[in-house]
Amino acid sequence: MGVDLHDEQPMQHEIGSRTYIVADVEPLDVDGVRFGEGPVWCDDGTAGSLVVTSVCDGVLWRIDVASGAKSLVADVDGGANGAALCADGGFLVTQNGGVDFSKFPIWGEEEPPTPRHATPGLQALPASRSVGRP
Repeated sequence: MGVDLHDEQPMQHEIGSRTYIVADVEPLDVDGVRFGEGPVWCDDGTAGSLVVTSVCDGVLWRIDVASGAKSLVADVDGGANGAALCADGGFLVTQNGGVDFSKFPIWGEEEPPTPRHATPGLQALPASRSVGRP
C-alpha cells in the first residue's frame, strides 16, 4: 500500500499561464473515510500524509500514505467539504453546515450517518488545537 510513482518525471501540462503536474500513482485505499473530500498533502519529512475531510462525519482524517493508516485530526461537526493547509500548520475548513444523508439512496444495507449541524462557512483549525470540537 502507499503512493508509488510509476513515472520518473510527472507529466506537465501548460494551460494559459498555469502549469499542471500530473503523476501516475497507485490508488490509496483507506477503510472508514466516508464521503472523503478535500485532500491536502502534508510533507512530514517521510513519505508524507494526506489530510482529508469526511463530509458525512464532520471530521478531518490524517492518512499515512506509506501504510494507509488513518488518525483523527479534528471533529468539526456539520459537513466538512474541504480543507487548506495554513502557514501555521493548521487548516482552514470549508463547512457546508451538515447534510441529512438519510435522504440519499447510497447506503444500501448500511445505516446512514446521523445528521450533524454546524454554522456554514469557514472554520479555522489552529495547529495547536488537539482532537475535539472547537
